[in-house]
Amino acid sequence: MLFTPSLRSFFDSRVPSSCLLCHGAVRGLKPLCSGCEQDLPWNTCACLRCAIPMHTAGYFCGECLQAPPVFKHALCAFRYEEPVAGLLNRYKHSGKLACGHWLAQGLADAIARHYGKRQMALPDCVMPVPLHWRRLRSRGFDQGGEIGKVLARRLALPVSSALRRQRYTSSQQALNREQRQHNLAGAFALQAPLPYRSVALVDDVLTTGSTAHEITALLQSGGVEEVHIWAIARTP
Repeated sequence: MLFTPSLRSFFDSRVPSSCLLCHGAVRGLKPLCSGCEQDLPWNTCACLRCAIPMHTAGYFCGECLQAPPVFKHALCAFRYEEPVAGLLNRYKHSGKLACGHWLAQGLADAIARHYGKRQMALPDCVMPVPLHWRRLRSRGFDQGGEIGKVLARRLALPVSSALRRQRYTSSQQALNREQRQHNLAGAFALQAPLPYRSVALVDDVLTTGSTAHEITALLQSGGVEEVHIWAIARTP
């Protein structure tokens, strides 16, 4: 169910709940109180190219200066630290959709601020990194797809479903960069031609960039000129 601004204001003022982190009182649909929200590890100082956390904002990291990634730009709202890591875990593995939707709202806000401040044009569409049907069946929902819906609605962008995961892959979490690249080789395919010049690839966490690299190369081979990476959180 989608809530209009008036309905959301009604619930915000009348529906009591408790903060997922401190268990203090919260009114409305937000899962966190304002204090816990402010204390989250927002990724405000990050590389302008790959979004890796840095000590100073507005610069490129050393790795991007020496060997820039194939994608054009990355933006992640949070650093992958607690409590964001725990909230994402509840979202992905315990079906706490409210956690994911709230984090996606934070990402949408960060995107709007970032692109507006730098007078950058938004990409032409949102493209979630898809799950393989076997993992989708076991999890019950597509976490990237849900995040993509929130971003598309908030930023007034279309969602592209042209990307599919054609090969089942093992979890990336315990793999190093080289193993991740090997694990993802040939895992994705385009189901239809893309009428877009630029695409925002959406995922929950950006780690080594292996998934982003693999899909970016595929999209570029299909005629896409620019790929932007949008994720909830960025690992160090």
